Amino acid sequence: LHKFSMAAAAYLAFNVVGIAAIVFAAPFMPNVAYAAAWGVTASGVVQLGLLLWACHRAGFGLMPLPPRLTPRIKLLVRRMVPGLIGSGVGQINLTIDTIIATLLPSGSVSLMYFADRINQLPLGVLGAAAGTTLLPVLTRHLAAGDHVAARDAQNRSIDYVLLLTLPAVAGLMVLAGPIMIVLFGHGAFTEHDALLSAQALRAYALGLPAFVMVKVLSPAFFARGDTRTPVYIGIGILVFNFGLNLALMKPLLHVGPPLASSIAAFFNVVCLAFILHRRKSLELEGQTKRRIGLTIVAAGIMGGVVWLLGQGVVFPHNFWARSVWLGGMVMAGAGVYAVLLHMLGLADLARIVARLRSKLGR
Repeated sequence: LHKFSMAAAAYLAFNVVGIAAIVFAAPFMPNVAYAAAWGVTASGVVQLGLLLWACHRAGFGLMPLPPRLTPRIKLLVRRMVPGLIGSGVGQINLTIDTIIATLLPSGSVSLMYFADRINQLPLGVLGAAAGTTLLPVLTRHLAAGDHVAARDAQNRSIDYVLLLTLPAVAGLMVLAGPIMIVLFGHGAFTEHDALLSAQALRAYALGLPAFVMVKVLSPAFFARGDTRTPVYIGIGILVFNFGLNLALMKPLLHVGPPLASSIAAFFNVVCLAFILHRRKSLELEGQTKRRIGLTIVAAGIMGGVVWLLGQGVVFPHNFWARSVWLGGMVMAGAGVYAVLLHMLGLADLARIVARLRSKLGR
């Protein structure tokens, strides 16, 4: 129905219900882990309820029907099976990384896990949003036989996600240490541990554009009814990632698996893009290439400015002072990047501010 707000907002229930369970239910449970686990289950029920309510309001009431194996259902199952396998490839890769980490020095699993939590923030927000919204748009254009519109939508999607992902990469590379110290450098997880975890975060951040691009390119296959090709590529990437893990685990320790995942993600993007290009399903326009190049320049300059600011200001010792310091650096980076986008003609700040005011006014 091209309504995305509630589908996206429903995921907030996972956080809201989960945090509420930890805060309010923990005193009545054997320990906090039980409360967190029940919070996950309860959040799933709440998410389903919110989506059913949204569907009802949109006039798309859902009512269970007796199962019938119609030709369309058979087609759905045939296309769904490869998708189910493909959706598990990423989880298997993550499991491989974790298993490899258990063979490394004690604490490596935690170092990688906390780094991955931060890396998942831009990936989950940008990658998931792009993939979710792009698929129905591409499907609609292709069903109408409008391949030019489908190509334009794909180009715009690549342009937008890189416009937002590349500054995240620059920021994470420069501020990885302060980010991990402020968020996780407490109690048993020392500042030294946080700095080690920051090394893993930088390795993950290198692959962030590739992780996001996989979510942008895959819908181009799905919209054309091809659910198999991304799966075949994903299985090959799984084997490649495993080999890289074995090669890098000894010399790079906790940085090895994240770096292997990033390299494998880039290889995944190359394979997807190559096949789409051969099928004439992916053609980057000159304007898109130019904008991507300028975005790389803007993100690089922003990262350099933030790094220089960090050299000139001492990182405080107090937690709250550190939080303010980090927030100031992030805001400074965002401001610099916004100005650069305006100067390079990549974004019209006045128009963006006007649209934001209009939305807030409504």
